[in-house]
Amino acid sequence: MRQGSMKALYELHSWTGLLLGLVLYVVSFSGVVALFEIELGPWERGTYQPAYTDHAKAADTLYAEAEARWDEIPANFSIYLPGYYDSLISLQARGGELVLDAATGEEAGEVRDGRSRTGEVLNRLHTDLLLPLPWGRYLVGFFGFVMLLSLVSGVFLHRKMLAELFTLRLRRSVRLKWTDMHKSVGIWGLPFHFMMALTGCVLGFIGVFLLAAAFLSFRGDAGAASEAMSGAISASPGEAAQMVTPGLIVANALRAMPDLEPEQIVFDGWGRKGGLVTVYGTVPGRLIYFPAVVMQGETGQLEGIVDWSREGIGKRIYAMVTPLHYGNFGGIALKLLYAVLGLGSCLLVLSGLSVWRARPAAMASRGNRLFLAFSDGIVHGLPLATAALLLAGRLMPLAVVTSYGWMVAVLLGVLCVAILLALASASQAHRFSGITAVLLLAFPLTTLLVAGPGAFAALPILSVDILAVLLAMPLLRRALRPV
Repeated sequence: MRQGSMKALYELHSWTGLLLGLVLYVVSFSGVVALFEIELGPWERGTYQPAYTDHAKAADTLYAEAEARWDEIPANFSIYLPGYYDSLISLQARGGELVLDAATGEEAGEVRDGRSRTGEVLNRLHTDLLLPLPWGRYLVGFFGFVMLLSLVSGVFLHRKMLAELFTLRLRRSVRLKWTDMHKSVGIWGLPFHFMMALTGCVLGFIGVFLLAAAFLSFRGDAGAASEAMSGAISASPGEAAQMVTPGLIVANALRAMPDLEPEQIVFDGWGRKGGLVTVYGTVPGRLIYFPAVVMQGETGQLEGIVDWSREGIGKRIYAMVTPLHYGNFGGIALKLLYAVLGLGSCLLVLSGLSVWRARPAAMASRGNRLFLAFSDGIVHGLPLATAALLLAGRLMPLAVVTSYGWMVAVLLGVLCVAILLALASASQAHRFSGITAVLLLAFPLTTLLVAGPGAFAALPILSVDILAVLLAMPLLRRALRPV
């Protein structure tokens, strides 16, 4: 490749990394934490309730309680079944919500209603940058495309990839050290980074693909395009009719798809002829997107199975995108691997910034210095804001933690303060690591305060507190290190 082409390629790789690297850092970091939204649930609530697996019995108990309490069961409603880390089951309709502990049959509404919105905030930060739908999703999809562009240009730049895999000159200059780190992390994690960028790009632009399909094949009918793509079966409810029990629906769904772990039951036209009931869930160990079993409400007979892994090649590939991106098909071990590789994506961005910072001309202009100070505020402020958000979900009043708007304000408020302080004193931005460490060390203390010492007997709660303490140690060391 000619020298001029190499230089142009290097400039493209550098500037796409600099201008958009910070956004990718935010998306990657929030994605790592959001991976464990379910696992963080017991710690946030301060209680651990093992999953109740007799879903058919639990659904019948909940429905009978709703019939006794409510004047009328609506035609359209949903039942959310117990998860991995709790035994709660809820019936949600436009008129309200009823929550029971499936193990005891007792009402537990405040537990579910008082659930913190931290997971939702971090998920939205990862998928939409907290921007309005669908524009935030499109923007994140664009950044996924830019990451793909940066990865491809990086592959062409690093022609000695095997040698660079094991090159780490720690005793040389700061710039060489960070350059080697950037190359090594990028090459070792290349398959993962490429997969995340590609699947993120597809997920971000799926709305655009759907609109294109609607105009090309369905005369602009986006609803018809969505139904054709999802394979959904629509109900056509008629006159009143006697329905089977929800428990029978669940039992029949498990007969039709034995590997299904049911999570949600959606009732469409319940109490009417032609009404349908859909049981959604997951199939562990398979790359399949939200499989479902559809049954008739009157008879409980099978109406159809939505399983994209049995469809054509296009749907099979798309069915793999979501589980591949979120790593929710292989259990906690795979999530931990995703977390390590996701932090590698963060390190890839940080090492690229550090390489640019070490250039002699990096501090030559006021604009460059402001950019570096701003990047320091993001890099050190986001972990601080995330730790503050998790603590706020435990300690702040119920009206705050159950409000999506208030929890977004907590996250963005702490992050904005960190950015402003970094702009005011760029050389001290690394001290935020010490504050983050203090907040992490407070995790087990809040467990004592919120749940009492007995909560440490629950492994899901104890694991979060131990991990917080372990993460705090290197952050303290970083904060106390001389500039």
